[in-house]
Amino acid sequence: MAGVSLKTEGVAACVQLAFPRQCAVLLRGVVMIAEPIISPDFTIEDIHKIREYHYELTKDMTVQEKIAFYNEGGRAFLEEMNKRKQNMAVKS
Repeated sequence: MAGVSLKTEGVAACVQLAFPRQCAVLLRGVVMIAEPIISPDFTIEDIHKIREYHYELTKDMTVQEKIAFYNEGGRAFLEEMNKRKQNMAVKS
């Protein structure tokens, strides 16, 4: 079958499907969408890829799951910004 490969690791089997814009990996009934590849020029198409990726990640989430998802991302962002601030202060 073209575009489909089967990998077996222990009892978990992964089926990799090739899509034009992204790749979905099925693992025990859970669909995980691969992160989009962003061009160095960061174009409008990249923004569309990111939006599509986030939609696929969150489309089946409940409101509480979405809140937790975005809060987790926000905390990770703040942590990264604090690290960068500290690195800038050390360099100065």
